[in-house]
Amino acid sequence: MFLLFVIASLFFLVPALRLLFLFVWPVAERFASQDSVFVPDPQKSFLAKVGMGLAQYEYYLRPFRNVFITWPLFLGTFGLLICTVFYDPGESGFWLAPWLVLCGVALLQHRHRLITDVRFSAFIAEEPEGSPEQTFGLYKWQMAFGGIAFDKIHFPKRESHTAFNFHKTNRPEIKRKPLFVSLFDTAALAGIAMHAYRVVGQNYIGNVFDALAQLWGKLILWHCQGEFNIKGLENLEGKRGKFIFLFNHKSSFDFILTNLALAHVKINGRFARPRFILAKDHFKDNQFLYKIIGMGQACEAVGMFFIPRKNRKEGIQFLKDLSRHFIDCQDDMVIYPQGTRADGNVSRAGKRWDAGYYTTFTKSDLVSPHSHLKKGPAHLIIDLLQNMASDGYRDPLHLVFVGIKGAGTTWPKNALSVQTENDIQFDFGRVVSLDPALVQDWGMDQEQPDEPKQQQIRKDLVQKFLALIHGELQEILQVNDNLLQRYLTELRGQFHYDEEKLDRIHKLIKEQKTETIYMILDRIYALTPSKWNGYLSQLSQLILEKSSEERRTELLKEVSEDLLAKKKK
Repeated sequence: MFLLFVIASLFFLVPALRLLFLFVWPVAERFASQDSVFVPDPQKSFLAKVGMGLAQYEYYLRPFRNVFITWPLFLGTFGLLICTVFYDPGESGFWLAPWLVLCGVALLQHRHRLITDVRFSAFIAEEPEGSPEQTFGLYKWQMAFGGIAFDKIHFPKRESHTAFNFHKTNRPEIKRKPLFVSLFDTAALAGIAMHAYRVVGQNYIGNVFDALAQLWGKLILWHCQGEFNIKGLENLEGKRGKFIFLFNHKSSFDFILTNLALAHVKINGRFARPRFILAKDHFKDNQFLYKIIGMGQACEAVGMFFIPRKNRKEGIQFLKDLSRHFIDCQDDMVIYPQGTRADGNVSRAGKRWDAGYYTTFTKSDLVSPHSHLKKGPAHLIIDLLQNMASDGYRDPLHLVFVGIKGAGTTWPKNALSVQTENDIQFDFGRVVSLDPALVQDWGMDQEQPDEPKQQQIRKDLVQKFLALIHGELQEILQVNDNLLQRYLTELRGQFHYDEEKLDRIHKLIKEQKTETIYMILDRIYALTPSKWNGYLSQLSQLILEKSSEERRTELLKEVSEDLLAKKKK
């Protein structure tokens, strides 16, 4: 019994020290001026360094203690109480008191965490400018020992809100540690948001969520020692209406950094409030992300949208309901038209080379011009414009196209490691503004949407909007130009083509004006490098022969099937 009590007590070492600190704190506070804040600096004091080490220990231990120690402790103490009262008051009674004290420490720690989370969420909403190291260091210290007067802490404002640089060595490395540390921090921030939601309510969590999401982006970027640059935000300033942000999709970093990118953009007389359309099977049905990490719960609490991807009928109805909801809410919608993350690419040497663009196709659609895009966003735009027109909405619907670069190098799809010292960039392109009055020119009848003529009108509109989405994203990312440059470099270095032959291939590609060649190239580079030469050689032959579109489509289908087989492995 003694050994068991000692082991259990070790898991509550820091909470016990915190109770002691509560008695010491009033004495320490007397030696501080009225305007100062008692925040230890590990760089200046050995004791402060030890204290911060204990705070880190408590931060990483707490989730496991709550699951494996706290509940067994309560049940064991309750059993000991029953034995003391009804069976053996001797030895059981002797151990009951210390076990009850330990239970009291656990309950006080739970209450302390709840209060800290609510106070910290309010602090972040007021002071979002701090560095991630400073800000989360304060949270860990407060969680472990308390005694921080958040109302006295004020961070200096950043000089730039479009550039964040957390590089340390400028020597990229592939590491797993930043990913697992980021999971801990994500769960902690989701817990903070949910505690604020449960204690204070829906309106409060809406106000603090964006500030917590900004901190989340900076924190994960800091762990990965990355750099983040944002360009083109001036295109958004001062605009009014409904906003849909359309991103290409390369990595989970796309989701993590969006709030940070839009943190200081003012639209409709307020700061942007990005809300995502999330995959229901990924964020809600997956209990690890929904409940254990808590991301799904936090996103649900703040009013994000979960689309059922596996049921087409439910998905269509969801988009119709969402278009109506979006008219009434004050949020801004974020969509990934590709529907999933593109496959990560590598160089011939096996080094990460960002992610593709045309690689997000499905088995049912391998070769159509927009096989890499989902039709849902186009349907949503149509439904939104119809609802805006029927409600007499005069402000336009703004489509904001954002190109993401570098995120696939930092954290590719399905990877369990990140590449440090990498650069990520969000490029905000031109804003396409659509007047709801356009609906009058479409000839669509909302009362008879299932008629063949009405279905054909919608089908044509969907293709029109898919072409718009693809054209804008391709323009920002310069996908085709980059693929062509990479292809010519491969032909020069691996196949030893002379400049005359390279110029001829370049000229023929430009003359043919077809997306098929670029789709083939992008999907080739998503395969393992050992398969590149065979396919690149076939493509070169087809180009030099001025072959038909049918033959190029056959090669595209062959490459796509090969890539699907790779994905299944």
